[in-house]
Amino acid sequence: MTEAMEISKDLYMSSMEQGWQIVKASREAGMTPIFGGSPLQHGQAKLSEELAANYFRQRGFRVESPCIRADYSKGILSYDFLIHGHKLDIKSHIGLKPYVYVNSKQAHRSESDFYVFIEFGKLLQSAEIIGWLSKQEVLDSKLDKEATFSPAFKVRIEKLHMIEELERVLRSEERRVGKECRSRW
Repeated sequence: MTEAMEISKDLYMSSMEQGWQIVKASREAGMTPIFGGSPLQHGQAKLSEELAANYFRQRGFRVESPCIRADYSKGILSYDFLIHGHKLDIKSHIGLKPYVYVNSKQAHRSESDFYVFIEFGKLLQSAEIIGWLSKQEVLDSKLDKEATFSPAFKVRIEKLHMIEELERVLRSEERRVGKECRSRW
């Protein structure tokens, strides 16, 4: 597990404001926002995306973000950001739970290659990246048809890979792409 990341008041407030803007824009467009329209949940999603992007930037990765999401009403989902051509989707939850969940419809339609999971402290004052899974590993997981909002893939936290393993995967891709570029010169 990674060390806990402290969440500044400015980052928290900025994320919550973005959550309100997402809900407002969705309603003005006549769409129902995902997560049932809760600005807090949208704000938490924006906060987790920013924390994960900062984590990877601090480790020297070039993070291409944000990705402009496609139209949810048509069922087209995108990803949160790119690192060396790999599409990452950031998922989060609050408090200690034995499972992480990924909405089954989103997982099947998503373009993501990897899911990175963040766990927030109860008051959203700190967060920790608790692990990752490939899209295929998520799709191979048990489907919980009675999850809170809709059917979701349910994975025990112990099954998540350490974030350092994802860093190695991304760095090996960086070296492979670098070698291809040099060979073209």
